[in-house]
Amino acid sequence: MHTGCSKALALAASLLAVAGGSQAAMIYRCGQTYQQVPCEGGKALNTAPAPSEEQRRQAQERADAEQRLANDMAEDRHRQEAADAKARAKDEAASERERKAAAKSARKDAEASEQVVLACPSPVYVELAPGEKKKAGKSKSGCPAVIYVPAPAKPAASAAVVAQQPAPKKK
Repeated sequence: MHTGCSKALALAASLLAVAGGSQAAMIYRCGQTYQQVPCEGGKALNTAPAPSEEQRRQAQERADAEQRLANDMAEDRHRQEAADAKARAKDEAASERERKAAAKSARKDAEASEQVVLACPSPVYVELAPGEKKKAGKSKSGCPAVIYVPAPAKPAASAAVVAQQPAPKKK
């Protein structure tokens, strides 16, 4: 129907866009599509002109500055993470040393309590004759194995003391 007319309008619009150069071309939204030719029920969209070379250069400078800032922030984060990891490792090593020291102390306490609980076996007592001297010996555990004690002094037996004692009974 109006195909010839719409082609002419499209051609005219494109010529105006080329001729205008610096002016923004009109874009129309027609349903789900966008075109430079007006359509029935279409909505005209105002488009901004393309950026100038100066605007592009400034935008690139901003982008470069932001990228440098991002890189600096990443380097700072990496340094902080490395420092945190080093501090964490140092803390873990100190905790490990404390744990080992506590375990060693607990073992010593347990060994000491075992020695107290186990105690030394009863030593053998040996009587020494009067005037005889011997030094007590110790076993490998440190407990005395033999204890030498002097024999009790015997009173001189007199005939009267022996006579006072009853004679043993015979069966």
